[in-house]
Parts: sequence; C-alpha cells; structure tokens
Amino acid sequence: MFRGNADLFSGLKIADSGYKFKKFPVIRLNMTMDCDSPEILKEEIINNLGNIAKSYTNVKLRSQNPGGALKFLIEDISKECNERVVVLVDEYDNAVSKYIDNIDLAKANTAILSSFYIGFKDIDEFLHFVMATGVTRYAMMGLSSGLNHLVDVSFKPKFAAICGFTPEELDLYFSDRYSSTLEDLKSNDYLPKESSEVDLRRKILDWYDGYTWDGKIRVLNPISIMNFFDERTLKPYWAATPPSISFLTEEIKTNPLFFTNTYLHGYSYLDISLATVGNINPVPLLFHTGYLTIDKISLIDDDLQYSFTVPNFEIEKPFYKILNEYLFIKNSVTETAELNEALVKRNGTLLTKIIRRLFLRIPA
Repeated sequence: MFRGNADLFSGLKIADSGYKFKKFPVIRLNMTMDCDSPEILKEEIINNLGNIAKSYTNVKLRSQNPGGALKFLIEDISKECNERVVVLVDEYDNAVSKYIDNIDLAKANTAILSSFYIGFKDIDEFLHFVMATGVTRYAMMGLSSGLNHLVDVSFKPKFAAICGFTPEELDLYFSDRYSSTLEDLKSNDYLPKESSEVDLRRKILDWYDGYTWDGKIRVLNPISIMNFFDERTLKPYWAATPPSISFLTEEIKTNPLFFTNTYLHGYSYLDISLATVGNINPVPLLFHTGYLTIDKISLIDDDLQYSFTVPNFEIEKPFYKILNEYLFIKNSVTETAELNEALVKRNGTLLTKIIRRLFLRIPA
C-alpha cells in the first residue's frame, strides 16, 4: 500500500486502460488509532464512525456499540446513496499487533475489535466490496466471526504481484529516470564512476527487491522505490511495524542460531497462517511484519512447506543493527564488529560462539 507524500508519484507513467469505473459510496476506516486501552479503542472507533456519518445528509450514528454503529452506518449510507457500499479497512489488526508483547492488552483489544467487525455480519445486501489490509492473520486476531466472509488473498498466486513493482514494471515506469539518477549517485559516491545503468538497476534490486508471496514472482517495495527516485540516495526508506525485539530475546537465548538459515525452513501453511495472541511463532511473525519473505515453497507428503529469507539489503541492514543495539549495546567495539561480521556473512558457528559468550555474562 502506498503511503506518504503524493508528490512522490508526480511524473509516474501510468497507462490509460480506458476502463470506466462505476461510482460507489466508500467508507475508509483507518485503524491506526489510539488504542492504549480497550476503552480508548472503543471511543476512537465510535468517534471515527461519527465523523464518517457527518459526511452524509441523513445519516446519524444510531448506536454506541462498535458493531452496531458500523452495521447501521453501512445500511444508512447505502440507502441514502441508493448504492451498495465499498468499505476499505487499513491496518485492521493494529490494536493487537502493536501490543504483541502485552498479552493482556492485546487480548482486551481483540475483544473490542471482534465486537466491531461483527458489524459486517449479515449485511451483504448493503455491501459491494470490502477490503481489509493488515499484518497478522484472522486466526491470530480471533475475529473470524465478523470477517469470515472475506477471502484471504495473501498467498493466492494471481495476486502475487499486486503489492509492489515487478522488475519489469521497474523498467516500464522508471527507465526514463535511470540516466539522471545514475549521474547523481556517481557524483555522491554511491556508485563507482564507471557504473552503467545496468549496475544501477542491479543495485536497486539488491536494495529493494525480493518480496514474494508465491516463491516465484518477486516485487520491489513500492514506497522505497518512489522515495529512492525522489531522493536519489541508497538507504532504508521503509520501516515495518516490527514485533518488539524483546519478544525475540528468549528465542535467541534458547536458539543462538535463530537468525541464521537454520530456523528459517520447514514451516507448513498452518504454521504461518494460524496463530493466537500469546502463542505466535517468531518466524511467521517476522514474515508477516516484513522482515522475512518466502524463499521457496515445496510440496512434501502432500503438505506445502515454506522456507524464508531476508528479502533485501534495505531490511538486512537495519534488522541486524536493531538486534545488535538491543541485545549487545554494552559490548566492546571489537565484539560489535565481530557480531556484525557473523550476521552479514551468516556465519552460524561464529554467531553461536559470540551469543553464548555474551549471554554467559548475564546474571542468573
């Protein structure tokens, strides 16, 4: 999903398909709201629905219950506009994924969200289309009673390329910027003076490509690409909403090789799609939050098996930096450099040795 300054899209070559879109009333629900308690979350939801109602002539909020308010709002807007309603829900799971380390609050917020999304139930006659985006899966959220009529397209091959630019689209939409961008990067020493447009393209792919949901089609992070061609600087632009690094500390203590390839293989579809608050495997969580992507999918004994990898340098660089600073910030410069080398080179033997040595210093 694109976010940020609209100026980033200026000049982007967009083909006119000639398709004529029919107009429908649209409700946009941005769930990145204040949710530090279930009471605040409920109040925020009601306030947001109330503001949407004010945009219509004869629509008023008819309930202070989140689910009831949503149901009546959709029904009343549909009747006023004499059309079925499109509902777009952004970050539908924010109130839970934001507090993945606070199980009590995550569960309390889950209850509020569940009572809210139940408003979608049994109103199909007033709905034209509903799309919800977020990090975690329905099973983790415990919201299936309200959202079970939605189709999860996360792993459907025909949708594998919709959430980013394919390498072919990179050339189609941005090739006219290659020359000037290359000169800027060379003048600022981001690339050697003898670099060509082929070298530039390869560098862009190293930094921002690598995301895949089917193990075949790879896409580049769209917000990173837009920012890169705007700033013409190779650096991390996109920051996922990560699980708190403290969530991973125990895994690292128990399994020093956790962030090497040893623990990134052999996950079934159920492993990465089914989870509950308080019982979340770190690897699928890192996949859903954008730190990992699918490396390959294998069929073993009639069961799909997923392997994961870090998608690109944009993620690898800050990811390892966060781990280093959070877990090993008090260590010497020599140890930090040694750790960085082990992580970047994926030297499992050296990484195990360093982590065990560091954790031996922690008082029992």
